[in-house]
Amino acid sequence: MRAFAAPAIASAFLASAASAGFVPAVSFSDLDEWRSAAGLPGGSDPTANLFSSWSTAERIETFANVTTTGMASPWVTVSNGTSANWWQWTASSGSPVGGVGIGTAAGAGDNADGSYIYSTPTVNALVFNFEGANSFDGTFRSGLRGIGGGFRFFSATSGQAVNGRLILTMSNGDSVVRNFNSDTAFAGFWLTDEHTVITSLRLEPFGSVPGSYYVGAHTLYLGYAGSTLIPAPGAIALLGAAGLIGSTRRRN
Repeated sequence: MRAFAAPAIASAFLASAASAGFVPAVSFSDLDEWRSAAGLPGGSDPTANLFSSWSTAERIETFANVTTTGMASPWVTVSNGTSANWWQWTASSGSPVGGVGIGTAAGAGDNADGSYIYSTPTVNALVFNFEGANSFDGTFRSGLRGIGGGFRFFSATSGQAVNGRLILTMSNGDSVVRNFNSDTAFAGFWLTDEHTVITSLRLEPFGSVPGSYYVGAHTLYLGYAGSTLIPAPGAIALLGAAGLIGSTRRRN
């Protein structure tokens, strides 16, 4: 795996962008490996860092501080931050006739208070949409490039966590199937293409499952990766124009 370096000048950036050495997405079934892949605290192998010359950070969502208007509405909104923050998200059932809710249950993984987010059983899809994902602030070419979580089914009758297979699909089209059969089961991605960020994640059942199962998540891990060394688009244009002028003068 080639770890891309943040280019220092426009010509290097454009050459980097045109190169074919980037893997669009890498999937993980282990939280430690997911963290190691970005050099995050908790990762046990710093040599596995895919972003060795980038800044990375993690935010953990346990759904303990989430506002919701109840099952009549298909939307819930995280209560902290604003749309200018890269960790801001909304969640829907993926259908105008469905809804989402917040519940508590035993077997909610690494979530200490047992809270989780879920969609209604009749819809069986849970969609996270991320706002402010393209820019952390005015100086970074950055965004949400990592996502993972403790995803599960929850019984509509008992509220307890139950086993089953889910397919996870990101906004760039990459997907993975995981069998979530324990409290510690994990699935996650990192995007290693510097021009792509995650704007959504969709969870759906894979194969046949009882109609009384909620699609849910008890923990969401959001990973940020970016660099201050990459010029802003305006700076790239100016540097490129300056290079063209210089080459014209040399020819003259």
